[in-house]
Amino acid sequence: MPIRYSDQEGFYWTTVAAEGATTAPGAGAGTSFIDASLAGAGANSFVAMLAILYPGDPQSVDSKSITAFNTGTGEVTLAGAYKGVAAPIPAGVPYRIVAFRFAAADVAALAIIVDAIGGKISYTEDSVSDTTGNAYADALDVDTRGMKSMSAVVSNTHGANSLDWRIRARASNYTAGADEEIPECPGEETLAFGEKGLMELMKAYSRIKIQVKSTVADTPATYNIDYLINR
Repeated sequence: MPIRYSDQEGFYWTTVAAEGATTAPGAGAGTSFIDASLAGAGANSFVAMLAILYPGDPQSVDSKSITAFNTGTGEVTLAGAYKGVAAPIPAGVPYRIVAFRFAAADVAALAIIVDAIGGKISYTEDSVSDTTGNAYADALDVDTRGMKSMSAVVSNTHGANSLDWRIRARASNYTAGADEEIPECPGEETLAFGEKGLMELMKAYSRIKIQVKSTVADTPATYNIDYLINR
């Protein structure tokens, strides 16, 4: 379900651990700020969170990881100097401390997860072409074990002759199972020259075959089958 604006705003505020304004100058190296109202929050509070100085001010805003917190004084130590300048962060500077953040290590970890998921997603996309004979023969014979869905377009590419096509499947036993008609695609269909037939399957089978033959004996037709299997 899409997140409504009010939900987005609510989610954002759940990530804000603290906000306020500095009450005294921080370290001379520019690597800390002090807000006395944070005193007593507890040792190591805010560590590994993100401090944003001058939030909403595009000219002054900067953000740094928090590496230490002094619960006695409310001093927040940053991973680097504000704007890279070795000068105290003065009193009166607005700030926010955000719990939800993406550091470089977080992004790298997410990339590993995405790659792992991507490795489990696969598909087969291909096509076959040939000429029909007088009896049904396998035009396409594919291993569909582990299939989530399959689609195929059978095209009669001949200039005059028609062809018949049908689908046969093995629900199990890829090697020795019987080729059977399936409920999703019963019977057979005749395609005149230039016509196309569509197959769409959402049920898993062990093996799928598309079979073709000439509608009229000794008047072969040419065909092309484009197919996609999602696993």
